[in-house]
Amino acid sequence: MPEGKLPEPILEMARAYMAKEAIPGLGIAWVEGDTWAAGGLGKRSLEDGLSVDADTLFPLASITKSFTAALALLLEEEGLLALTQSPADILPDFRVLPEGAAQAMTLQMLLQHLSGLGRTGHLDPDAGASFSSREELARALSSYTLQTAPGETWSYSNEGYSVAGHVLERAAGQAYEELVEELLLKPLDLLNTTPYIQEWRESPQGARGYRLLRKREEPLWEPVEPLPIAPASTPAGRLSSTPRDMARYVRAMLQGWRGILHESEKRAYPFGSTGWGYGLGWFYQPGPKGTIFHHGGNQRGFAHEMWIFPAEGKALVLLSNLTYADLKPLVEEIYRWAEGVPLPSPKDARSAFVPSPSFTDEGLTGRYTAPQGVVEILEGKGNPGGLLPYRWEMKEPPLVEEGEALPIGERLFFLLEGRRAGMPLYFTREGLLLAGNLYRKVSSSASW
Repeated sequence: MPEGKLPEPILEMARAYMAKEAIPGLGIAWVEGDTWAAGGLGKRSLEDGLSVDADTLFPLASITKSFTAALALLLEEEGLLALTQSPADILPDFRVLPEGAAQAMTLQMLLQHLSGLGRTGHLDPDAGASFSSREELARALSSYTLQTAPGETWSYSNEGYSVAGHVLERAAGQAYEELVEELLLKPLDLLNTTPYIQEWRESPQGARGYRLLRKREEPLWEPVEPLPIAPASTPAGRLSSTPRDMARYVRAMLQGWRGILHESEKRAYPFGSTGWGYGLGWFYQPGPKGTIFHHGGNQRGFAHEMWIFPAEGKALVLLSNLTYADLKPLVEEIYRWAEGVPLPSPKDARSAFVPSPSFTDEGLTGRYTAPQGVVEILEGKGNPGGLLPYRWEMKEPPLVEEGEALPIGERLFFLLEGRRAGMPLYFTREGLLLAGNLYRKVSSSASW
């Protein structure tokens, strides 16, 4: 497929959005029909005045998960494992609480975020967590009590993906990093993509991450310290790549390479009957013409979006070097330009869930806290099965959101508004699960 030039309308939209949101640098990959293009705008280093281009190296953060899930499917195809296997079959020493829960998990649950692990905190660098190996991480989880039973509900888990990566390398008898290079990077000609995070940190093409201190008037940024080099985190979020390589990657997925996207959707966990859900390493949602696949990536200093529109024959990747940059509005603007219609919004989602006679939001209202912030479930309208009002105050990024959630199952809701729109919210006996974090109830007279 020939390499082309980025369409000028995309560059114009990106420049305007970067100025509005004070984004220092942006890498762009675009695939359309038989052509693909990559490039960049702004600076990869403000201090040195270096520009972003097609070969600027960005840490991919959670976009890495799509690579890990693809690797699992390739190893299953080779007969080295089955996604229906328990990780404990391959990692005999892997344990979690309660007793027997590890055996009840499957590798597929780890890749779908259905394992019950959620965000355990073991891979939180700001909490001082750093493991030199995935084996060490797997051992450390032996004293962790699952948020929910395996398979019960969706709860985003970096730790789950790191354990999955360890399962893959044990099953294949080869290090995860070597497997990624051999089975994915070389076949797809991703010559500047690396599973070794230190190569991004040491590369003269490496982008530097920033935090925005002042947005109004003249923007003011400060550079952020790179995350520590922790090999345990690699399968969850430590690959690095360039706009040019990401164009090649999404082009291959768009063309159906090895059936990866098809298998991802085939083995998906649906968020009720909304049309949104999570497959293997990809979120999916309805589009005007067919299913759309996407995944974001966020880490200290960087925020990205990767979108594939199979029915439209297009794909888009945006790589930024600004902490918590919200690139979704730019994705939506580019899609509207390319297709002439808007992307479906979670606000338009409908649910076929029929509440049982006992279903009611009574007992859910109250205040829930976690280290990441506070969630308040507000009094509803007294209509069982109606929308659930909430207020979410996040510490990082500092943000307050108010919105409503759509009931899609017993104790399961779908967020309709805000940065996490399209995500599920699930109530447990201890509190609620949101974005993989367990928020514990601290005030309310009601109980289950």
